[in-house]
Amino acid sequence: MFKYKLILFIISVIMQFIIREGKKKMYKKKLLLFGILFVLFSPLFVTSVSAGFVGGGGGGGGNPVEKYGFFFWTSLDVGTQESIDYYESVLQSKGYTTYEIKDLKWGTTQYDFDEIFALIDSIEDYNDILFFYFAGHGDYHQTANDYSEIWVTPTTTLYSVTLKAKSYLLETTDVSIFVQGCHAGDFVDEFEDRNGYLVMTASSEHTESFNINGVSLFSSYFFGDLALYPELSAVDAFYNAKLFYSVWFPRHYPEIVDNSDYDFF
Repeated sequence: MFKYKLILFIISVIMQFIIREGKKKMYKKKLLLFGILFVLFSPLFVTSVSAGFVGGGGGGGGNPVEKYGFFFWTSLDVGTQESIDYYESVLQSKGYTTYEIKDLKWGTTQYDFDEIFALIDSIEDYNDILFFYFAGHGDYHQTANDYSEIWVTPTTTLYSVTLKAKSYLLETTDVSIFVQGCHAGDFVDEFEDRNGYLVMTASSEHTESFNINGVSLFSSYFFGDLALYPELSAVDAFYNAKLFYSVWFPRHYPEIVDNSDYDFF
């Protein structure tokens, strides 16, 4: 509202100048003509200037588009500090601000998942780009409402149905999720009808993922491909990693659902 008041104030000052100076005979006709034209076209002036404020920087309220990566992993034997640092560096090279969340600890503060997600929601805006990475042991429960789960601490799991429900709290719908764990396929199934989302898993509901000394092979190939070939999209890197997996680990079945409008990364 202040922006519009400022614009109208500027118009008022100019009009007062026109009226005052118009009293001088030598400027009277020219300024009168200018005044008429200004009054006629001032609505266009207000519209164009206010549109500049609203759309400035590519986002609502003048907010520029930001890209954030959130890396969740556990102190169990899935993921290492060195590998997580490497994955983060790949996204940082693509303009992402990254946050590491180990055992649901953000910085030095311990949170539960609801609190973590509330913090993420307070950071992001409707025009931002988000990437979530989860690495942990996983499991699948074949019930009436089947679900996959991924460990986010040594004693806490995140359900696929919970993550889907939490996603509706976010303002943006340009979101990618990568789940590195066994039996993770229902994370893909849950998001099949979620517009704007790209979801990738290193396994299906009924298969395992593979790691060596805590380093997840599917994740390493995926991020390594993005680092070697910066022009690749996330979807291309996923299928390259899946092809690698099909040769060396034929009983592992990475899955993907791509409903995104944004070409990650």
